[in-house]
Amino acid sequence: METNPLYIRGDWHSGTGTIDVADPATGEAFARVATVGEPETRDALEAAREALPAWRETPAAERGERLRAVAERLEARAAEIAGTLTRENGKPLAQSKGELRMAVDHLRFFAEEARRAYGRVVPPQAEGKRHLIRKQPVGVVGAITPWNFPLMLAARKVAPALAAGCPVVLKPAEETPLCALELARAAHEAQLPAGLLQVVAGDPRAIGRRMLGSPVCRKITFTGSTAVGKELIAGAAQTVTKLSLELGGHGPVLVFDDADLELAVEQTAMAKLRNTGQSCIAANRIYVQRGIHDRFVERFAERMRRAKVGPGTEEGVEIGPLIDGEAVER
Repeated sequence: METNPLYIRGDWHSGTGTIDVADPATGEAFARVATVGEPETRDALEAAREALPAWRETPAAERGERLRAVAERLEARAAEIAGTLTRENGKPLAQSKGELRMAVDHLRFFAEEARRAYGRVVPPQAEGKRHLIRKQPVGVVGAITPWNFPLMLAARKVAPALAAGCPVVLKPAEETPLCALELARAAHEAQLPAGLLQVVAGDPRAIGRRMLGSPVCRKITFTGSTAVGKELIAGAAQTVTKLSLELGGHGPVLVFDDADLELAVEQTAMAKLRNTGQSCIAANRIYVQRGIHDRFVERFAERMRRAKVGPGTEEGVEIGPLIDGEAVER
């Protein structure tokens, strides 16, 4: 297998090591991705710092145009990228196509929001004073994304940061790095200036340590487990690095007697089955009021029996494979 390079300083980087990417449906490796350590992560952060001044001063409308160009490049290769997403994550192809559409929508939404980072004028409390509140880019952002929605969550972090004027160093999950590289390819094809979006992969603790310990990285955004989130909070306390954390959930579905039975069954199944239940907003428990309980259970069991299980590439599959053997055990 050829090694997929990383994206650093506006060019493709061969890295210092490699990781294999496995198809969850078969467990077999089908791709290889370069990896880096702390020195290369430091260099990526430095490149982002160098890119910050010019990007910060770029008019918001122009930043928005750049994001729209990235969205267009993703959309132009939608079928290919959705196939890659299913191959590395395992989710049904129809869901991968939906995730790609959401990623494109995030880029376009924040392209428009770039124009609306309005400040405020506050009435003064003393004569001769004027109070203005102006929003400014926080600086270089380290973005750490999970494997369950590898393209959409990468876009959700990258798009608002770039729209606000902040360069991003993106670290995808080891299980699903290919979608992040597709996002970087779209940025490269859209001629986004070097250093504004970079992708590093490798030992998550080493990369996270470098992001937390660097005075260049002014903010870290993370989606993943609560356990790792706690580690980031502890590390960020040493440097007072700003954090945005989206951690694990344990959400219920509540079905009351006056619910539309068919709609409740279908929506509950969607909440449970999306991405094979591997979602922070997946339904972990279902509470049904007594008056509708027996009918709901009967219809829900029937709906679950109809759900097709198989590789995500097969037509009509609703339930694909879990991400790996550890997830099966868990």
